[in-house]
Amino acid sequence: MSMLTFTKMQGLGNDFMVIESFTQSFTPDAERIRQWSDRRFGVGFDQLLWLSPAQDSRHVACYRIFNADGTEAMQCGNGARCIGRFLVDRGYHTGHDPFTVEMLNGDAIQIQQISVDQYAIEIGVPEFLPQNIPFDPTDATQVNVVANQQNQYQVSIEECGKRQDIQFGVVSLGNPHAVIFVEDLQTTPVAEWGAYIQHLTAFPEQVNVGFAERTSEQQIKLRVFERGSGETLACGTGACAAMVIGRQLGLLDSTVMVEQQGGKSQISWKKEGDSVSLVGPAEDVFQAQLSIA
Repeated sequence: MSMLTFTKMQGLGNDFMVIESFTQSFTPDAERIRQWSDRRFGVGFDQLLWLSPAQDSRHVACYRIFNADGTEAMQCGNGARCIGRFLVDRGYHTGHDPFTVEMLNGDAIQIQQISVDQYAIEIGVPEFLPQNIPFDPTDATQVNVVANQQNQYQVSIEECGKRQDIQFGVVSLGNPHAVIFVEDLQTTPVAEWGAYIQHLTAFPEQVNVGFAERTSEQQIKLRVFERGSGETLACGTGACAAMVIGRQLGLLDSTVMVEQQGGKSQISWKKEGDSVSLVGPAEDVFQAQLSIA
C-alpha cells in the first residue's frame, strides 16, 4: 500500500482532481477514476487531470484529461487554467511569460498567468469540417441542414406529444460541441435535450451540448451538458464554442463575457483561422493523500 498525493482544484465551479507524476508514480485507470469521481463515496470531480514529464523539452509538462466516467477527453479550458496555476504555484514555471503544456495528441496549449488566480489560455483554431469534429451531417434520419445558414443544423425532439425543432451549430475546439441559442435558458430542458443530441449517431464520439442565451452583443449566459460528466457548473471549451457559433450567427462581438453557473470568463475570437483566447479564474481547493494498492 502506498500514498498518492493529489490536489483538488476548480475553475468557475468546474472541479478537478489533479495528480502529478513528477515526484510520484501514477497511471490512470478507468475504474479507479470512476470510483474517485463519486461525490458521495469518493473525492468528487468533473474531470481528473494527470500531469507527467513532457516528451518535448519545449513544453513544461504533458497533461491528459479523464472524464468522471473514466473516458479520456482531448481538451478542457477550465482544466488547462488550473494546470497553469498548479505548475506556477509549485515552481515548475515562473508564470511571468507564456508557457506551453503538451496534450495527448502531441499538440500544445499556451497558458499565461494574468494575476494570482486569473489565467489566459489559447484554446486553438476552431474546426468546422464535419469529418474532423467528428460529425456526419448527411445522417438525414436524424439531422437536417438549415438552408441558407452557415454551419446550422436541425433535429426534432418530441415533447408532450408535440415535435420541437432544435437548431444548432457544430464546432470542435479539441473536443466536439453542438451549440443551441435559446430564448430563455432557465426554462430550457438542458438535461433532456442535451442527452438526446449527445447520443445522436451523427456524432460517432458523442458531443458536448451547449445552451446559450444572448443578453447583449458582449455577453451571453451558458449551460453545458458535457460528455462523460452531464451538466457541469462551467465548461471552458463550451464557452469558447458558444462564442464562436454566436459570432457565426452575427449575434456577438469579437470579445464576449460568458456567464455560467460557476462564474464568468472572457472569450475573444475575431474570425475563422484565428485562435480562441480564454481568460478566467483557477483556484486550489485542498491537497490530500489517498492510499492505493
